[in-house]
Amino acid sequence: MKMLSCPVDQMKDHYSTVVVGSGYGGAIAAARIARTGRDVCVLERGKELHPGEYPNTALSAAREIQVHTPKADHGSAVGLFDFHVGPDVTVLSGCGLGGTSLINASVALEPSDASFSDDRWPAQLRHHPEVLRPFMHAAKEMLGSNPYPRAWPVLPKLRALEQAAAGLGVAVVRPDLNVTFTDGPNAVGVRQNACTLCGDCCSGCNYGAKNTVLMNYLPDAYAHGAHIFTEVAVQSVRRCQDKWRVALDVLGGERERSPSSQARFVTADVVVLAAGTLGSTQILLRSRDLGLPVSDRLGHGFSGNGDVLAFAYDTDRSVHGVGLGKRVTRQDTVVGPAITGLIDLRGPDTSTENALIIEDGAIPGALAPVIPLMLSAASDGVPEAAARRLRELAGIPFGSYRGPAGRTLTYLIMSTDDGGGRIALENDRIQVIWPEVGEQPAFARDNRILATATKALHGTETPDPLWAWTNGQSLITVHPLGGCVMADDAANGVVDHKGQVFDPVGGGVHDGLYVCDGSVVPCALDANPSLTISAIAERTAAILIEDRQWAAGQAAGAPQPEPEPAPLLAPPTVRLQFTERLTGFVSMSVRDGYTEGYDRGRSDDARVDLLITIEYDDISAALDDPTREARISGTVLAPGLSPHRLTVKEGSFTLFDPDPSGVETWRMRYRITLESQEGKRYLFEGHKVLRENRIRHAWSETTTLYTKIGELDGSESGTGILYLKPADLPKLVRSIKVDGVPRQKQGEYRRAFLELFADEMVHIYGGVLDEAGAFPSAPKTAPTVREPADPDGTWWCDSRKQWHADDRLGDDAFLRLTRYRAGV
Repeated sequence: MKMLSCPVDQMKDHYSTVVVGSGYGGAIAAARIARTGRDVCVLERGKELHPGEYPNTALSAAREIQVHTPKADHGSAVGLFDFHVGPDVTVLSGCGLGGTSLINASVALEPSDASFSDDRWPAQLRHHPEVLRPFMHAAKEMLGSNPYPRAWPVLPKLRALEQAAAGLGVAVVRPDLNVTFTDGPNAVGVRQNACTLCGDCCSGCNYGAKNTVLMNYLPDAYAHGAHIFTEVAVQSVRRCQDKWRVALDVLGGERERSPSSQARFVTADVVVLAAGTLGSTQILLRSRDLGLPVSDRLGHGFSGNGDVLAFAYDTDRSVHGVGLGKRVTRQDTVVGPAITGLIDLRGPDTSTENALIIEDGAIPGALAPVIPLMLSAASDGVPEAAARRLRELAGIPFGSYRGPAGRTLTYLIMSTDDGGGRIALENDRIQVIWPEVGEQPAFARDNRILATATKALHGTETPDPLWAWTNGQSLITVHPLGGCVMADDAANGVVDHKGQVFDPVGGGVHDGLYVCDGSVVPCALDANPSLTISAIAERTAAILIEDRQWAAGQAAGAPQPEPEPAPLLAPPTVRLQFTERLTGFVSMSVRDGYTEGYDRGRSDDARVDLLITIEYDDISAALDDPTREARISGTVLAPGLSPHRLTVKEGSFTLFDPDPSGVETWRMRYRITLESQEGKRYLFEGHKVLRENRIRHAWSETTTLYTKIGELDGSESGTGILYLKPADLPKLVRSIKVDGVPRQKQGEYRRAFLELFADEMVHIYGGVLDEAGAFPSAPKTAPTVREPADPDGTWWCDSRKQWHADDRLGDDAFLRLTRYRAGV
């Protein structure tokens, strides 16, 4: 499938709709609105990963973990597994194009009717679960929801759950799963493979069988014209001249950048916040601090959906409850989807306080090396016979697939809680405050029921490790809800039943500002919440389209045209980008003379800081032709022009451009149009001069940017010099990023680009090192050599178009480098 995301520098200044986030809420809103013909922009904080790129080892999983505590951040800012750790609650959500759908268990389950009897729901939904059912049906159609087939292999963990259910006097039912069990195209024409039963659903499906929104709603939005951008973090929204101004940061790959280093904004008529429970709440909290009127209930009503993680440890049967990771699926090793069955204890006469469902789980294979020790530590203090403890310790060396860990059933429980948590923003850091949440009666009750179920398996009931290690004081949830809850009015909630944000000052709602994700759910649901969130998103999108008269016939439930498959099947182009930082001084009072401008600017403290991302939209073509232009995006800090960072509106970069005014001279050229927050535009022009056979000047020439900045009309301009500092060179190399091909191929393009640059440096500065045979160990396989050789023995290669066979009049330097690259 084609990469869906676009380079950030292709983002327009204004869109009809900006959707923040790409999970269930964001993807659904984007697809439905895009189908009306409106221009839609999707902003996602994480990166775009496709099947084959998800972690399947402990090391690759560790690289995808980001951890946020009240004091610090750890790991990649775009890591797939996003942990917010607090003393009361730890929240795990997905970060990537597709949101938490990438790492959840894909259960499409309706909550009980009793869930909607809670007074916290707005009147339009209170006691009316039937209102959402058409939208649940529409979501299931798109998500391909279906149960695990009865004709498929018998799964040991499902059989274990059935034995546990018998101990409770009930039967196991098979819920609908967003998983593909038959090869072929899905509802939007994207071809998917059948499930391999590897059990790694919760670390990302590497086989294309899991029906994440990356497989359906997002391709549908893309096929209907939506622009999708990844690694973009939205900071705030504010009303500005009858438009919504969305402030965002371009994250890229550099964790050490300051949050404002790539700050920019986009405007929209409509903004849909769908950044997840924590993300949407955080954006509105920041926006409130900047003056946006919102309800005092913002941040309140947080719920963990009554989540409980527990284990039936060391049972009397093999369970196969650990995903296979890099192991190959065999008939005797099948695990199955992460969840395949559930024990439903929500009966018609059961109150919401006592509602409970128990599901089987599968721990991703990437965690297999740590599972035995984790389970052993969690079971400390659990009463058991000495013989069992000895058997447990003896089994640890056998790993996760044999011994006690191989006989352990994972329980995933959805129940209820009181929704008494609060999401707070302190020092611009989000955290969940919920004292003594672990002591709520529901969790003790859940563990008692699990103990009875585990007894039927002759195992040891082992609680959530975090709950055990904190003596019942802290919990983990993968289903965070609330923070921007819907209600009848601003006194009780943050948004109305349509998802529109209340304006307590104006007495109504903010026109064009919506929230559309789990943060609007006002209470625990006694079920996996993804289907309810999807239905609410379908309904919000339908009402938004109808209210604004945007081709309302395209709303959920109406006949919808099939998307064109061609854009999804078109051959992808491979993009490469890197980030460069240069600093120096520019004097606006010196119009000519770069050195004089630098000296005057230094004495006047007229510092200029250039932080840009350079992107080739087709790196294969650039490797053929280093004179090919690349795009520039980013910012420039020039206090002499504006107190705020100037934003690059458009820009071009040429890596090696022959300079006709000098013999054996090349220039790296930068040409950028800048815009200030005050609306003024400036032209930035810079170049680096590279001259042949000046090896002792190689560093200074490749890191010195002769700079001119002026107003677009040319009425005022200044000159100076910017430099690349030695400490910034490693950051530049680390920032090289490739998009448009699977991750395993990205390294090849990075190496090819670095080799091209190195070869050009040898050609320009190498002197005798540039002579044929100077590097006898040079690889003879790259770049591609044209055969046969010319009659005079010259070999022609594909690395630069002026070296092709029809360019026979190249100078001696080109000929020597061509022979060197060909290894002759």
